[in-house]
Amino acid sequence: MGLSETFVYAPEMRSPDERKRANLALTYSYQVHGAVVEVDRETGVVKVLDYVIVDDAGRVINPLVLEGQLHGAALHGLAAVLYESIEYDESGQLLTSSFLEYLCPTALEAPEFRTYSMETLSTSSPLGSRGVGEGCGTPIPALVNAIEDAIADGDVWLVSSHVRPEELLRLIRGREGGGA
Repeated sequence: MGLSETFVYAPEMRSPDERKRANLALTYSYQVHGAVVEVDRETGVVKVLDYVIVDDAGRVINPLVLEGQLHGAALHGLAAVLYESIEYDESGQLLTSSFLEYLCPTALEAPEFRTYSMETLSTSSPLGSRGVGEGCGTPIPALVNAIEDAIADGDVWLVSSHVRPEELLRLIRGREGGGA
């Protein structure tokens, strides 16, 4: 017995508006991301132990491009959750205006992504392919849920897609009776 879900998406076929804006991506790949993380209870630092991506982009024309898109999307999601933050002071001055303050993961912080691909041909494109570059949002809930799972037994809910070590420490200490 397997897990299955069916959904039909009918993209709007409209011409670009007066500002030349339009949704030109008529097909989207289907992605599932899963992460296993470890949270250091002394520092709040998150380490990704395992990361799996399953994608169905229809007919895959270039497997290396597909893998690169999937790795890039996952790293963007990792960056959004654990590193990147736009911060301002009370007067509205940007505090994260350079890469000294605005943190981005490098290849050293990237986990080994395990990728798997399925090929269910799309009926919306001549070759049966789907766009794969739209998957940057999928890693965020996978990582946040993995972090939530690592620090709690179902009684802590993370309500932000940005998870900083200091916020995790507050939650951990509050849960362990050390104050919030």
